[in-house]
Amino acid sequence: MASNSLKILVAGSVKGQYEKFFKRVSDVNRKAGPFDLLLCVGDFFGDDIDAYKELINGSTELPNTPTYILSRIPHQQLLQFHPNIDNFDQGCELIDGVTFLGRSGILTTSLGLRIAYLNGRYRKSSADNNDDDKDLDFFSEKEYESLIMSCQSSSDIIDVLLTIEWPKHIFNHAGIDVDDSILTMIEKSNSMKISQLCNSLRPRYHFVGGLVDWFYERVPYRNHKVLIETSRNVSRFLSMANIDNVKKMKWIYAFNIVPSRYLTAQEITAQPTGVSENPYRNALQEQSEQDAFEQDHSNQFRYDLSHDHGDGDSGRRSNDKRKRHGHQQDQQQQQQNRQPKERRTNNSVDQQNCWFCLASPDVDKSLIVSIGDHSYLALAKGGLTDDHMMILPIEHIRSTVEINNDGLHEEINKFKQALTKFYQQKSMVPVFFERNFKSAHFQIQVLGLPETKTSFLREAIDEIFKPFKYFELNSNEELNEIINQNVPYFYFECPNHYKFVVRIQVKREFFPIQIGRQLMAHKLLLNCPERIDWKYCAKNSKKSAAELTRTIRDSFQPFDFTL
Repeated sequence: MASNSLKILVAGSVKGQYEKFFKRVSDVNRKAGPFDLLLCVGDFFGDDIDAYKELINGSTELPNTPTYILSRIPHQQLLQFHPNIDNFDQGCELIDGVTFLGRSGILTTSLGLRIAYLNGRYRKSSADNNDDDKDLDFFSEKEYESLIMSCQSSSDIIDVLLTIEWPKHIFNHAGIDVDDSILTMIEKSNSMKISQLCNSLRPRYHFVGGLVDWFYERVPYRNHKVLIETSRNVSRFLSMANIDNVKKMKWIYAFNIVPSRYLTAQEITAQPTGVSENPYRNALQEQSEQDAFEQDHSNQFRYDLSHDHGDGDSGRRSNDKRKRHGHQQDQQQQQQNRQPKERRTNNSVDQQNCWFCLASPDVDKSLIVSIGDHSYLALAKGGLTDDHMMILPIEHIRSTVEINNDGLHEEINKFKQALTKFYQQKSMVPVFFERNFKSAHFQIQVLGLPETKTSFLREAIDEIFKPFKYFELNSNEELNEIINQNVPYFYFECPNHYKFVVRIQVKREFFPIQIGRQLMAHKLLLNCPERIDWKYCAKNSKKSAAELTRTIRDSFQPFDFTL
């Protein structure tokens, strides 16, 4: 184990004082090194562009230590030195041996250390991305969830977590009295998102810097309930002071660590003397249910009803259905307009803004494969595979357990039977899953799984859903017999093989909204972890969404009962 031990240096905000910073690193390296890695968390660049020019021109002597930086970035000023980089989100090498990490992600070093990082402060926004945030001052819900999904797609432990923002409630069970002035700064610089991140990732070390000029090393805390849950690694939290702090607090920190991949289970779960209870667990449980049900960003899928559904009779049949459905919607709208305003339900408001309602005025691009009388089949935008589809109700219905229309039930089953035959011709079996959580219009996701992979389903499910309590259903059990309306859940079904349900405890745990994709992307199943993020898939698809839809529509036509 000793041969795998790494010597790491971590520094707080450098603020453009590169000469002072790297001289100090060289001194420490000479006295206590050599160090294997240097991590900087906080405001690395500052406002002195001339100093940065000297740095990249080679005027500043650098230590022979790989350096990784998590910091906001003065985008406009740096463009003059890096004209080929318009977007620093994905990170880049600034100069030889000095790497800017970017907005968020996971870095596994050549020595096996696994580092997760999340730049900026949480900004609650309806936007899917931070395209307007060139300086990387913020992170969004999507970036936060994408990082969690990336971390949980592997069973490897996170050795180090770097964030700019502080977690809330870090002082719970810490046994420390903090000065009011420090607490005031921290309260302006923390968020529950980082607490949730720490609770989900369970990093061995968590370093923050940049927002609070204060060095603090918390006592290690547990990540499990003693005698109730399986033992896990402890976490250590440290806040780094700035390089120019007037109180001469520690702004550079050295420690030794053996990457978790080289440790035994007993070594990983060892509990040091003085370890405290988890500071976040109770606080997260006390979060309001309303916060947990924040509306999911809804621009993932859009449909264009004017898109041609094929030639000949089948095309006319689909067009007739759209006209008939539009006429029904017009009648419903006229009836609604005659009702007093106070009697209109929130459901009508939801439909106006729902990307899945066929009558929505915001419908944009068509991914529709087939339309029935009560439901329709569509290609998933940014699908995990090219034949990743969804079954959706034409009416605005939140979940399948809320269906009170026998015709809709029957039609969904017909789509499932048709899809079974569709995938069967490819030597695959269909997998269906539904998430009734952060969603106002239900979607039954459909993916094909090679028949040779079905024997690995349970193993993959056990790994991905290990943090959650899930219940296996018998083949003759129906979901609405197990789950009541208004209960958030995740349902999974692979006909003739396995089905289960998770009751999502919104007050007690973080539940990733893309966990279905994470499961199917598992190395034992479709083995495509790089495709968990639908936005990545949508941007990097070799074929346009319309082209993929036409291909699927043609190949599905022999099984399409609506024609």
